[in-house]
Amino acid sequence: MLTRIAQLIIVLIPITLFGRLLYLDIAPGGEFVVRYEVSDTSPFIDNLLPDERVIKSLYNSSGESYSTIINDPVYFAVHTPETQFESVEVEVEFQNSEHPIIEFGPRASIFSEAYDLRPLHNLLLENLGWGKLEDGDRTLYQREETFDSVSDFFNDLPDRSSIATYKYDLSDPYRISSYTPLGAWQTFDVSLRGYHKYVTYIKDEPFVLKAVFMDMNRNIGEDEVVVRVWNERDEVMLEEVVSDDGNTVTNQTSSTSEISMSKDGWPEGVYTVELSGTSDIFWREFSTTQRYMTFVNQLYIGDDVGYLEAPRPSVFYTNAKHLTLETFHADATQLVTFGTDTAEIENSHENIYHTVLDPGIVVGSTPAGDVKIVGDGKFSFSRGAYFDPDPASINTLTDLEALDIDYIITSYVLPKQIGNWLVGSDEFSLDGIVAEDGAITFTLSTPYISFLQNTVDVHAINLTFKKEPLTRSGFWKALRERLPFGL
Repeated sequence: MLTRIAQLIIVLIPITLFGRLLYLDIAPGGEFVVRYEVSDTSPFIDNLLPDERVIKSLYNSSGESYSTIINDPVYFAVHTPETQFESVEVEVEFQNSEHPIIEFGPRASIFSEAYDLRPLHNLLLENLGWGKLEDGDRTLYQREETFDSVSDFFNDLPDRSSIATYKYDLSDPYRISSYTPLGAWQTFDVSLRGYHKYVTYIKDEPFVLKAVFMDMNRNIGEDEVVVRVWNERDEVMLEEVVSDDGNTVTNQTSSTSEISMSKDGWPEGVYTVELSGTSDIFWREFSTTQRYMTFVNQLYIGDDVGYLEAPRPSVFYTNAKHLTLETFHADATQLVTFGTDTAEIENSHENIYHTVLDPGIVVGSTPAGDVKIVGDGKFSFSRGAYFDPDPASINTLTDLEALDIDYIITSYVLPKQIGNWLVGSDEFSLDGIVAEDGAITFTLSTPYISFLQNTVDVHAINLTFKKEPLTRSGFWKALRERLPFGL
């Protein structure tokens, strides 16, 4: 008898385990939950990478494991279940006592290193010491107690120059009362590599853009180019797609193409233009009848190898005060000028942090290009093409006193304290998130963490995949689809 019971148990264990895994995979209740502690191995969440930016296998006095972030950025891959879910809630358990801002989110574009970053921790706001008013998902910080409520603030909005935002779009649209169309063509000879984004302004004029680009074919794979124009409501107004030139190998045989776009009848306002392309795409010339062409947060000034006989200098204008510079070639070390001071790039593949001391908009220049410049502001290739429709935005190195800011509006929610860890979370729609081979790349963004000599400890990452719960008939259908011979 005991032998038969033992045999039955041996048979039932794998059947029960299989049934349990099948039930979890189908997720009839609409949720599939994954927990990952950094000392674990998980089929759904990979370790924090790259290794040189993370100290791993550490334990606190309670025996809880954690990894310490010492440089930025850090990534982790999320492998999605086979079942189709609509969204995923990501929860991070961490400790942070010094670093001003931590954000996290998935990669948002196959063409760029842009991520859909959400707040995780903001010590700048938490340690601000200003008055604080809350209204639903809106929080207003004010230096002086000027307004009694958030609604009062929006009903009598102060001058935009006195307002800063953090993860919040002001509903008040930016308008230039004295604006007049340029009424002529302007052309910018440039060398911009890969994904870029710029803003422009339109009033009583058509949108016009001609862009010349080259596919340099230095890397394996297709190099599709997409140009999209967005309005203030994040609606695509115009789109142009150019397929790969047919050369997907690394023979460095380049081709040249042109995109020409024109559309009339758009309402007055600020428009955003996305120039999407891989690192093989070099934008060589822009022609437009718009007065403004102001690039957002970065210029990746490419080299001119295979285009010109010798490197050429580039001149630009920027209001960014905190910059990261990097070149990827040993022969492109150089001094980059910003106003009255310079930033020296001595080695390739090394981030150089630079603070611009001069106030306002400064002239920048690179003697040879081939440098990626990322900053907390806007860039243009002529002073006349520069404008900034956005209020100041809070970042890791923001100096509120220097900016003369009196108000901050934000949607930031403080993380919870659970045990030894702070816990922050947000939910991301899976529709449109970039996934490669079934994996989504997430980042934990801690800008300037090595420069400021700060650290952040990460204990665990929890995922909750969500979809509509299944009806009884839906459950049996899903079950039949997964069994080898149906039911």
